[in-house]
Amino acid sequence: MNESLAQLFHSAVHPISDRDILNPSFTKIVLPDGAGNDESFTKLEFLNLPLLETISIRDSSFIYVKKFLIDGLNKLTSVKIGKKSFTLKYYGYGNDSQTSFCISNCNSLETLSIDEFSFTDFGGEFTLKNLPVLSSVSIGSPCKNSLNFYSSSFVLRGTMQRSALIFV
Repeated sequence: MNESLAQLFHSAVHPISDRDILNPSFTKIVLPDGAGNDESFTKLEFLNLPLLETISIRDSSFIYVKKFLIDGLNKLTSVKIGKKSFTLKYYGYGNDSQTSFCISNCNSLETLSIDEFSFTDFGGEFTLKNLPVLSSVSIGSPCKNSLNFYSSSFVLRGTMQRSALIFV
């Protein structure tokens, strides 16, 4: 089932948001390199997926997305985003104040990992909220100027009781 999901996200024929492809019974979503790179696809929301445990988005994906949201996924334990995703300027940085990144109300989320040069255009708010067991946030790559969320403001609320934050 996830293979067909990945194929749909890889297709640029129609905007992904026009399809009902996020099945509530999914427990794992793994999207390939270059997924969702249609110009009309500007919003990626993970909602109403009560069994979802992991989200993995590989490299160079969703380059036109301006709004990223994960909310209310209580079984979700990990989110991994690869290199050069959610950005058009991956070796530079932008300051698009119309962008937003929010993960909230995910009671089981333990790890968030975002690789280098992802979300470099994002100049809007970066929010992690009501994530009571979040213990690891890793953004960027050690010993590199990764430019993730370069112009964003960070908001952490009700999050990360005993956490390790790594911003590179």
